[in-house]
Amino acid sequence: MSLECYCCGNTALDKIVYQNPEFHGEIGAEIFNDRDLYHCPECKFSFSHPFMEDEKLSEFYIHFYRRRMRPLEIIKRHMDDQSLSLSPGHVSQVMLALFYGNFPNRFNVLDVGAGEGGTFDCLRALGFDPVCYAAESEVDYLKKIYQLKNIQYVPETSPYLDRKDDTFNEHFDFILSSHTLEHFNADHIGKVLLNVRKLLKPDGVFVCEVPKADFSGFVGKSKLNEGCHLSFFTKEALRNLFGRYGYQILFIAEFGPAPRYFEETQDQAYCRLQATAHRAPKGLLKRSLSSVKNNIPFMNQAYEKLKKLKWNLKKIEPRRAVDVLKSPLFQSSKSGSLVRVCVRKESVTDVS
Repeated sequence: MSLECYCCGNTALDKIVYQNPEFHGEIGAEIFNDRDLYHCPECKFSFSHPFMEDEKLSEFYIHFYRRRMRPLEIIKRHMDDQSLSLSPGHVSQVMLALFYGNFPNRFNVLDVGAGEGGTFDCLRALGFDPVCYAAESEVDYLKKIYQLKNIQYVPETSPYLDRKDDTFNEHFDFILSSHTLEHFNADHIGKVLLNVRKLLKPDGVFVCEVPKADFSGFVGKSKLNEGCHLSFFTKEALRNLFGRYGYQILFIAEFGPAPRYFEETQDQAYCRLQATAHRAPKGLLKRSLSSVKNNIPFMNQAYEKLKKLKWNLKKIEPRRAVDVLKSPLFQSSKSGSLVRVCVRKESVTDVS
């Protein structure tokens, strides 16, 4: 069977032999054994093949993958203290959407692969009143969380966002896919992006974040099996992918591991706290800053400045704002690298 790159269309692909690990990080992940990896030398996109059957994937995510989630007691504790919802990853994704979008206080948000609903928690902690929708597995545990957090499932929607009617067409101001796209078979990614286009308002924004994975160094060699990650992206691969499906790229950047707090310079820490402070209610801002100021010797000075600061990226010089958004501090993994992109449907013009 002839295969091509699902990001750029290149048909001259390299094959990387997968080694099945003796121990899998996820219970049930042995279903991902006995496949190979195909790598595009042009845009560096890679994908596993043969493609996984939908039934097997559904069974894995419903019965095994969700076992990693936290107890409901911890979820409730975070709901009682909103400052716990301001994680760097969620804040940075939300700020990226706010910079390129123009949202009222109450707007429609869809999180594809919402998990426990952390993005919605962050939006509420920052003072917004979002109407929250999740595209997720309808398992009992998540149903309980969503009921507590007033999160709705998008009804009658397939894992690829297929719908039988047009009820939700052009309904969402902000759609997020955070570390979800890599879990799809490569031949289904295009379908997901086309369906996102249908759901997104003409002036809405779509923020997508994936692990950065350039496997060029494994060509001609073997590589350890990546388990439930089925598609692997680079910045160039995402640029080609979104261009191929009719999106205007507003922002795209790669991020490496974030520095540990005690290794930050004063400017870096100030920048990180400015990000956290964006649109935060006064009381919440004070609590969230107080929780970290004692961990960094020079934090007192930054804390005093931030108490007087109303941080809004739209009010500062645009190039400086983009520099802030591209900072390695704006990422959600302390150890991994990732690619983040913000797009709008219509013409394809990269202005990053």
